[in-house]
Amino acid sequence: MFTPPLARSGHRSSIYALAPIPGGGFLSGSGDGQVVEWADDPNLPGRVIAEAGQSVYSLHVLSGGRLVLIGTGVGDLVLIDRGQRRALARTTLHHLGVFAIVPWDEEVFLTAGGDGTLGLWTIDGSALRTVRRISLTDAKVRAIAVCREAGRIAVACGDGTVRILEPDGMNELHAIEAHDRGSTAVAWHPNKPVLFSGGKDGHIRTWQYTAGYRAVHAWPAHAGTVYAIAFDPKGPRFATASRDHEVKLWDARTTDPIARSDRRSGGHTHSVNALLWQAGTLLSAGDDKRVLAWSVG
Repeated sequence: MFTPPLARSGHRSSIYALAPIPGGGFLSGSGDGQVVEWADDPNLPGRVIAEAGQSVYSLHVLSGGRLVLIGTGVGDLVLIDRGQRRALARTTLHHLGVFAIVPWDEEVFLTAGGDGTLGLWTIDGSALRTVRRISLTDAKVRAIAVCREAGRIAVACGDGTVRILEPDGMNELHAIEAHDRGSTAVAWHPNKPVLFSGGKDGHIRTWQYTAGYRAVHAWPAHAGTVYAIAFDPKGPRFATASRDHEVKLWDARTTDPIARSDRRSGGHTHSVNALLWQAGTLLSAGDDKRVLAWSVG
């Protein structure tokens, strides 16, 4: 069950991104343009490590925690040195917001653009090098999930599809008609050949990729858009976050519900935009400008 959460606050606007720091702690990115570093100790205040100048939509930490990639609301990608708290490089990769930054390997990274494109790029020293931009849809590309075992990339698109690509040539293998009004979240099951997707319809849907992405199960998980699906690396469960202000916990084997957040017990009061599992604790962040740490029994 969820216990009343510990809250971290300090941002002046909605929080859109969370990212773990190797060795402990995490980062949050907000509409106020700030990236804040938080220690594991909830009694310690956050430390601003970057001022992006634009809303921060996505974050990724690399090089053992030394470097941080920031995706902004206007399509810029910014590389910063976390220790020195200074920008090393900045490039415009997309014409609209960068909703996700996901590594394919140690050298190649993928970005989801609000302009309907998937970006491929690499880091050369302290420079950002664009490799390729692939147009997928006229709507937003909202989320990316990588399955290295299957050699597949799943992309959630605002036209309602989930598109499956192979990494070598980035050729499209499948276009799953997944969600009415838009697909917004994707995640691969860590132990089963199943892809999970979430959408503006509030549903979670599962697809078996060893059977041509056959539809397996669907259920109305939330009363609003599903913004995140996150599997617990330490147990057979996953969490979802939604515009309906709720965080929910599910059994990853059966998809049965386990727990849900409650605003009367300190839960979010506005849209929940991001999730992060860390050391058995579930972190969530949203439009109420808070990061909540849920102790999950």
